[in-house]
Amino acid sequence: MNKILTFFLTALLTGCVSSTTYKTESESQPTLQLQVPKTLKHNGKTYYLKKQVDLGPVARYLYFDKNESAKNWNSLIEVFFDKDESRTLADRIELREKSFAVSGIKHFNLTEKDPYLYSFVIHSPSEKFNNWQINVAKGKNVADCGFVQYQYSQIMPNTRKLAKMSNVKLIGYLKKYAVDKEMTYLATRDWDWKCTK
Repeated sequence: MNKILTFFLTALLTGCVSSTTYKTESESQPTLQLQVPKTLKHNGKTYYLKKQVDLGPVARYLYFDKNESAKNWNSLIEVFFDKDESRTLADRIELREKSFAVSGIKHFNLTEKDPYLYSFVIHSPSEKFNNWQINVAKGKNVADCGFVQYQYSQIMPNTRKLAKMSNVKLIGYLKKYAVDKEMTYLATRDWDWKCTK
């Protein structure tokens, strides 16, 4: 479970921070700080900010259920903050598509619906992790801030019912009953993200 999350986040960060332009040290380390709440609600469930990772040009804020952590979770919320204001949503789609291709991620979709970037990823089970995982996200460029993305991730246990399905049928099932439900929820939500310097 943790490996899948780490793998996806590495791919995402690689896609978001890779660039062909060179910047001075002061330009490459923006001092912007995203103002994030201590708790977030998703479908009536409260998630608590338990981990923050600031990597300079990008930062991650991880929210878990009260009794869960980065090592043991069933669902989580990640607020991803890319301080680079110069990239368009089309640029971000292109970078992520490349990073997913390199990472071998096959089941994903990236859609620009101005001013938002919607995405979903379905992670297949691996040798170490027997479960499926879905990630759904909604992000936007925030003026005088950067790109901010809200992502909900959920572990989908590899039940007998799922194990009996063909891969094509299974992906369709996960998309219909998990991804589409969460994407519908995200479409109704908006967050008033702000930065401080």
